[in-house]
Amino acid sequence: MDSHQSDDENQEVSINKPSHDELQNEFNEFHDECLKLSRLCTKEKKLVSSLEGKCKSMQDELDKVKSNINTKIYFLTCNRCASLESQIDELN
Repeated sequence: MDSHQSDDENQEVSINKPSHDELQNEFNEFHDECLKLSRLCTKEKKLVSSLEGKCKSMQDELDKVKSNINTKIYFLTCNRCASLESQIDELN
């Protein structure tokens, strides 16, 4: 019934256990990386938001152009029909 660890086991555990300074350094590096990624994420979100705004603006402009084209086609078709009707009347 050996309830204590041997000296070799204690030494092995202490060798693998990082010091407070090592842990602090690792934490600081990790924290710095997190801050960099956070800034990058914020920057990318702004870019996405800007591009979404431009996309909406371009979609609105496209819808206006389509509406204009449809209106012009309608009037061109109607004017042409009226012109052809008058020509038919002249021929009769």
